[in-house]
Parts: sequence; C-alpha cells; structure tokens
Amino acid sequence: MADDRDLVPDELFEALSRADAWSQWEEQTAEVRSVYVRWVAKPRRASERRSRADVTAYYAFHGALDKAIKRPGVWNALLKLLGEADTGDTQTGNTDS
Repeated sequence: MADDRDLVPDELFEALSRADAWSQWEEQTAEVRSVYVRWVAKPRRASERRSRADVTAYYAFHGALDKAIKRPGVWNALLKLLGEADTGDTQTGNTDS
C-alpha cells in the first residue's frame, strides 16, 4: 500500500483508506484501476475529485468496480465504427429523444 500512494490521486488514496477498500481495489485488473485513476484525477476542482474518489471507493468496497464501467454493447460499437450508430442514449438504452 505504500507504493499505491504514488500511483493514485490523493483524494482516491484517502477515500479508499476511509472505506477500508484497499484489498478490493488491489483485486481489480490494472486496466480497471487505470480507468478509475484517470477518472478521479481528471477534474480541476478538488471537490469533484473527492466526489469521484468517494464513488470509486464505494464501488471498490462492494467489489463492483468493473461492473460500474459503462461500456457500449458490441452492436453499438460495431455500428459506431461503421458510422451508423443510432442517436439514442447508449448508456441507458433509451432511444426516445
């Protein structure tokens, strides 16, 4: 855990420590951890970074980090590559605009 202090934003380190979620965090793949590190570090405002860190710690504690990443379905990804993706909301599946 000592090395992790250098690998994650301060806000994420503190949130994972408060939630006692380090063991669950370390069970995730490097790819999943990297997604969350980038997501937490991106905002310029510290309050937004803290909020994102708290969300990340919550999902880590419950073992749901990988499931919380919203990925487009295979079909929508294929259509997007072909430039024919629908204009619906791919996050929720809502096509009513």
